[in-house]
Amino acid sequence: MKHTYKIHGMTCGGCKASVEKYLGQLDNVTKVVANVEKGGAEVTMSGHISAQTLQNVLPEKYLLSEKETKNIFHSAYSTSHKIEEKSKIQQ
Repeated sequence: MKHTYKIHGMTCGGCKASVEKYLGQLDNVTKVVANVEKGGAEVTMSGHISAQTLQNVLPEKYLLSEKETKNIFHSAYSTSHKIEEKSKIQQ
């Protein structure tokens, strides 16, 4: 399974290599691709690893957080299927 995380504190190629090295040392991590420009990393793992576990292996310089994903189906559904209540006019 592949997860995308935000990683604050990466500023150069050395930071990228460091993040990939530390995260790649964890059991169940099969691939790490960090991106300095996007400020994040894609971590491919064979079993679930919590964000806290990932954070714990990184030096304090880096702050890892789960990237918020947008559910395009939910937002499209919620905006186009609003139910309006109609009032009954009594005579």
